[in-house]
Amino acid sequence: MTTGLAAMEHLAQAYRLLDDPVTRAEAAIVLARTAVFAGPRGEANRIARIAASELPDDLDDHRQHLVALARISGFMHGLDPEVYRTDELPELRGDGPGARSLAALMAWELLCKGEDRARAMELARFAVRDRVLQQHDPGLLWVVAAMVLGMSGQDTTPIWEEELESAYRTGSVFAALSVHLWLGFVQWHTGDLRAALQSLVSCTEQNLAWNVHGVGQMYVEPFSVHVLLDRGDVADAREVFDLARETARIGDSVRLFLEVEARLLLEEGRYDESLAVLDAAEPLMSLVENPVWRPRRWMRARTLHALGRREEALALLEDELVLARRWGTKGLVGRTLLLRGQVEGEDGEATLRDSLDLLERSERRLDVAWARFHLGSLVAASSPEEARTLLARAVEQAETCGADGLRARAAAALRELGVDVPEEPAPRLRLTTAERRIAMMAADGLSSDEIAMAYFMTTGTVTSIVESVYDRLGVTTQEELQVALADLT
Repeated sequence: MTTGLAAMEHLAQAYRLLDDPVTRAEAAIVLARTAVFAGPRGEANRIARIAASELPDDLDDHRQHLVALARISGFMHGLDPEVYRTDELPELRGDGPGARSLAALMAWELLCKGEDRARAMELARFAVRDRVLQQHDPGLLWVVAAMVLGMSGQDTTPIWEEELESAYRTGSVFAALSVHLWLGFVQWHTGDLRAALQSLVSCTEQNLAWNVHGVGQMYVEPFSVHVLLDRGDVADAREVFDLARETARIGDSVRLFLEVEARLLLEEGRYDESLAVLDAAEPLMSLVENPVWRPRRWMRARTLHALGRREEALALLEDELVLARRWGTKGLVGRTLLLRGQVEGEDGEATLRDSLDLLERSERRLDVAWARFHLGSLVAASSPEEARTLLARAVEQAETCGADGLRARAAAALRELGVDVPEEPAPRLRLTTAERRIAMMAADGLSSDEIAMAYFMTTGTVTSIVESVYDRLGVTTQEELQVALADLT
């Protein structure tokens, strides 16, 4: 079953007809999880709550799973917390998939509060350990746990890559689109912009195959606009954003879309409009206090800074720093200091140095490049040699990340210091994981149709990737591609 809407119909019918308590509970879990992505707002919460209340006492692990599904679906669908968070969460019992689901939910709620990162990570690690949950949940609560680990500063790439291979091996479109969505998010945050776009495009294609109106598309669109803005492609970002206006949104995706609209308006120089959109986003998802997922003060401070309202921006960033330090990741604190250093202007050198020190020890490679650029630009007059070094490294890092807009700004600053920098970056031969996977299949003689079928992609997307690899590696035949790929390893 690949289509979410069809799955909902069959699962609901099966659930109504089943008598065996265990089989009925398992059907309820699958039905509620599917309803998160393919059902109307609030339906998943309703299904999970009713099913949990009807379970026999001995099905404790199933109950934990349904409680977790009820809570996470209430959050994702933007229900009133007074409706879906009325009961105290039960204590964790056992180590089955239900206990691990509940642990993932607990970790997420700690992240939302911005409290006890160590405990949140402990719960999240338990949730994904030994793939017990992943074998029962193709793409919801284990994803939540992995996201908690990622936003706690842990490198989660191996988790995503293992689960993507599992999705392809088992033929699960839903699992593949879930991984591609959040792998794209991770790649964006770690500064691998080209890979992020490829992951998000794959998610879009798979989401359209599974369910045109699924929740996944509500997230992939704002993430894609952010990635394009980080690349410096403001016009492309505007085009994608305008096309995405027609998508119906619920819950957190409403906030995410408003926030990326505010950022797009900021990049377009429409500062007052940007601030008005942030005003509209302010009351949404207010239960999330952690700026690692809802950086509302940081975003407002950035727009206020553009408007010249320095003191207001600094006051917001002071409050944001308190919350960032409470969560405690180097990337989050470093990014907040980076903006504060920019707002401080000529007085911001010490803050920018603190920011760079933290960011260089974090996963946020693109923010490292921005910190080098801003610090290098600030000290250009007083320490030109240090500025040249910082800006040259910013150019190099921006090229690695695929941030063409930042690369152009850093290169221009270097030229003002007498350094000859080419207008265009040199072609990069490094392939993303997706490019390498597809190129190796093409080198083995598989057609674009065959590759597309294996990876739940369109033939056009596969053909475009293969043609790009051929062009960048300077090869024209299958045999030459085999040799070039071997040379890259």
